Amino acid sequence: MINASTVAMRFNELLNNNEVPEYTEGYDGFHHLLSIKGTCESATLEYIVRNHDYTKLKKQLNDFNRIKSFINSWYGKEIIEVSFTEQYANMKEVILEHPSIIEQVTEAMKQIQLEPCVKPIRGGTDGARLSYMGLPCPNLGTGDYNCHGPLELVDINQMRKGCELLLKIIHINETK
Repeated sequence: MINASTVAMRFNELLNNNEVPEYTEGYDGFHHLLSIKGTCESATLEYIVRNHDYTKLKKQLNDFNRIKSFINSWYGKEIIEVSFTEQYANMKEVILEHPSIIEQVTEAMKQIQLEPCVKPIRGGTDGARLSYMGLPCPNLGTGDYNCHGPLELVDINQMRKGCELLLKIIHINETK
């Protein structure tokens, strides 16, 4: 009898474990095991896979399929299925088409004594989805720390500063 939970753990072990969030930063792509559920009869692994480079993202997804094929070949039958659901695309291309948005945010940040910092974020956002739906939305920050972990938190003072920033952006647009 094939133990599905054991096979699931083997699948995870075969992934490039240098591509997990704790070993990557900046523009590095990663995969993050979000949940694992299993018994002897069936198991499910759910991952988040992110990359700023679409070609590298396709390679990461190919790795999942390659490992699936390897394991299925090892056991001589189809015991693993892999499926992908696209959540977020990199918003960079959309935002670069609208440089005035970054200029407005930068101006508003300076007016409320925040130091502008334009850098990549390490995950998907609703802003990415909205950007591709026609409403360019750069990430402004939420004051969150330790995302996707048991120690995730949000700093109330930073949230207040975020509200102040939003009001300043609205004011800048009202006066134009």
